[in-house]
Amino acid sequence: MRQSRLLESWHHIRPRSRGGMDKSQYERNEKKMSDEYLHKPYHQLFGNLRLNEIVRLLIAEWHTFNPYCEQTMPHTYVERLQGRLDAWNTLFGGDVDINAVLVKLLLEFAVTKDDRDLVQKTLVSCLNLRVISSKQYKALVSAMERKP
Repeated sequence: MRQSRLLESWHHIRPRSRGGMDKSQYERNEKKMSDEYLHKPYHQLFGNLRLNEIVRLLIAEWHTFNPYCEQTMPHTYVERLQGRLDAWNTLFGGDVDINAVLVKLLLEFAVTKDDRDLVQKTLVSCLNLRVISSKQYKALVSAMERKP
């Protein structure tokens, strides 16, 4: 059965290798996550990118980063793509649109004020560059504001 939360560990907010702590205040109160089920797929798709970097990547490169789009491109390395498709399906449940993926990521990972601020700066930049519409910007900011 698929879990309702993408991951039950908060180390994805700021990885240790990028200045994060071993046990953040969020991680101490969470259950240990299933490395096999969710941890590996997350890192297979996003490495140790921070949330604002993932948002920028998805907005800028949706048609090349999304494995469902990638599978339609010529010269795709099939074995690599299958691993990415499996990881994507585990995290997002299949071939979904960019807004659904972004909202799910923001609801799960825009936990700290610092991370919400970084994501908002990224969204403002994307809006100013006219990469996203004002309607999309408002929906994404609204998703972050629903966080406790």
